[in-house]
Amino acid sequence: MDRLAWVLLLIALSLSANAGTSAGKVATIQLANHDRLVIFSMHSEIDEAPRCNELKKFTIDLTRPGGPAMYRGILSAKEHGFVLEVKGLNTCKLHWKSEDVNHIAIQ
Repeated sequence: MDRLAWVLLLIALSLSANAGTSAGKVATIQLANHDRLVIFSMHSEIDEAPRCNELKKFTIDLTRPGGPAMYRGILSAKEHGFVLEVKGLNTCKLHWKSEDVNHIAIQ
């Protein structure tokens, strides 16, 4: 049982280690109203972005818990020129060429 727990922990850590991260100012914000998606890009590079993130952008879903709050944070960071730290999920399920967002932090 202990061995299985270690294997699962190592798998979880390896999956999260490959997710894209970026810290910088917001470059663009794009709304796709028909899908209720917000797609945004950063002025900084995305470290460890998954292969599916061909556009080098991030995506949030406004219908999911936390989506509207993240959108307000992105807008605020853009408006005031704050540095935004973004951590991705290592998936591109919401928009097929942009990484889904796990969380953001305004610095």
